Amino acid sequence: FLTARPVPKMTIGIIESLQIKGTFLLATPIESSEYKYEGKTLSVSLDSFDIVLLGKEDEAPADDEPKPLVKAPYLPCNIALDVHKDLKIKSSLDGSMMKFTCIQLYALADGETKIAVQFQKFQNHLVSLSKVNMAGTIPHNKVDVIEDFVFSSDGTIDIVRGHSTNEWADAFRPASRQKINKKAPDSSPTTVRLPNCNIAQIKVVIRLDTTLVGVNDTKLAIKPYKGNPETTIH
Repeated sequence: FLTARPVPKMTIGIIESLQIKGTFLLATPIESSEYKYEGKTLSVSLDSFDIVLLGKEDEAPADDEPKPLVKAPYLPCNIALDVHKDLKIKSSLDGSMMKFTCIQLYALADGETKIAVQFQKFQNHLVSLSKVNMAGTIPHNKVDVIEDFVFSSDGTIDIVRGHSTNEWADAFRPASRQKINKKAPDSSPTTVRLPNCNIAQIKVVIRLDTTLVGVNDTKLAIKPYKGNPETTIH
């Protein structure tokens, strides 16, 4: 027999304030948001999403317990997020900003978290990317591992040179910025495993953030890369 199950739907005209303790708070109101639950998937459609990540500078891990860079979230259901305009993520610690334009994210909760993301543009103070598609699987029983990672960009990746590895790390995980451990100032960066990753050809422009005349950009074409079971990045 065929049975017709009702599909819960909800439209909210405006959300003026929202805060999840220790995680984020809403920086500007959300207007005209839609929510639907169908087939074990929660679909969320927003015009824009502007949040401030919350964190404390003194939240440093113990010396023998380094904090993972990649850890699978436990999802109660599949999630489909569609932000039609801008997703802005600001750090409460240093004021740094990440901005996505026209981002779509799908997360599948199936024993392990499978994630697919596409967006028209990403930008922070170090790098900008356009027309990006990427996907991967994050196991629940492992940390700092993204299996079957795929990445492609139909646009150019613009990179600002002259920044340290610590600045790059802070730029992409602003909520996890921590005090430097004085006992181990030369601690090695986190290693993330990307077994069997697949990265399409990338066009890169490296520039110096300066107004000096005669300083030219460096243009590169990076060939496609196919990883192996032991591929890692730092």
